[in-house]
Amino acid sequence: VAPRLAAQPRGGHVCFVEGAGANGGATPGYAAYGATKAALRQAAKSLAAEAAAARAAGAPAGRVGWHLLSPGMLLTPLLLQGTVERWGAAGGGG
Repeated sequence: VAPRLAAQPRGGHVCFVEGAGANGGATPGYAAYGATKAALRQAAKSLAAEAAAARAAGAPAGRVGWHLLSPGMLLTPLLLQGTVERWGAAGGGG
């Protein structure tokens, strides 16, 4: 992807989406998920640093922007899994 973006006159952007585990915290039951999110954070920072050096040198790779998006918690079936049994239909405990 990056070489094609760099070849464009205006470059381009690559966006990674982080999630639970990106900050290095434990993700019990979802170790592979947490590990990949932590890896994305590292990759985005490293690639952005490489692009900055390329931009300073006037190289085409400097036209690619590397970004890490952190949308926050999203309400998904996976997130809600087990909540009705634990907290009741209204989610209020009891």
